[in-house]
Amino acid sequence: MTTGFHVTIRADTLHTFLPAMSTDITSLSASELSDAIHARQVSCVDVMQAYLQRIERLNPVCNAIVNRAADETLLAEARQCDEQLSRGQSRGWLHGIPQAIKDTRSEEHTSELQSHW
Repeated sequence: MTTGFHVTIRADTLHTFLPAMSTDITSLSASELSDAIHARQVSCVDVMQAYLQRIERLNPVCNAIVNRAADETLLAEARQCDEQLSRGQSRGWLHGIPQAIKDTRSEEHTSELQSHW
């Protein structure tokens, strides 16, 4: 298991995207993260890796994420978002930002949670 990740942020723009005294991607606001992604200061893969590590670290305590896709699937989607940006395509300001949809179904309906997109 890895404990870190590689993030590429130009030193001259670091202060623009990261709060003072922090280099944690997950501490950015949604608009700061969007700006950093669209300016190609951080990759969508870097962002996904950071959030997956945060989920791995915190979810055993708070159990907030109960149904998620495999890491490999999520990282493949993040790579696809990076490829789209490299072609000048964006899905909008949330492009490349990991999102978790609140699951409000009872446990008896968990078999219905499988999505087919």
